[in-house]
Amino acid sequence: MSDVILTPKFRAGYLRVLDPQFNEKKNRYEWTVEMIFEEDAKTLKPLVDAYKETFAAKHGSAKIPTKSFNFEVPALRKGVPDAFTTGVVREGREGKVIATATSVAPADKDGNIVLKFPPPSVHLLRNGSACTVTPDMHDQIYPGAYYVANVRPYAWVSENGTKGVSFGLDSICKVADGVPLIAQVDRKGAFESYASAEGIKDSGVFNSDEPFSTLSDNDL
Repeated sequence: MSDVILTPKFRAGYLRVLDPQFNEKKNRYEWTVEMIFEEDAKTLKPLVDAYKETFAAKHGSAKIPTKSFNFEVPALRKGVPDAFTTGVVREGREGKVIATATSVAPADKDGNIVLKFPPPSVHLLRNGSACTVTPDMHDQIYPGAYYVANVRPYAWVSENGTKGVSFGLDSICKVADGVPLIAQVDRKGAFESYASAEGIKDSGVFNSDEPFSTLSDNDL
């Protein structure tokens, strides 16, 4: 099975669809969306069925490797503690089911993108119609908003022989605004923590009676 399927509505976590991210290890460019779904068997059935059908078509009677995963098929997973944090579920993912869709393009020997196929198209709904996102609309495409996407399941075999299925990103459409999923950082507090740890009470520059613009190069 390689037909494009329309996903249920999801909230976007990691989102890189307007311009690709260069993956130096794989020497390719990637457009990626992390799709955060409500955990509902009926809603997710099209994705689960697409995984199973694609797996069977490519890998025959091979068993789907679910032992190290926590959902019916490995391409979808439940929100779990993030290995790169202090053991907590990342914001917006607790009790949800997560999947990733990616589109890729190779790079040439100079690192330039080689487009063999068009990149994923990005749209948003306006008055019931899907319009293509233009540069002046980029700020309306952000993590935390709600989207649907056209994805294409494809089968693969890894170098170590593991068999699986992933979802390729064909197109994506924003359908509703949401609370942005952006890490909130106490910037001032972070600097103050550094100063406390280093025993720094004052940089000295701002205690100068002279305006900053009159300091010479030797003072900097």
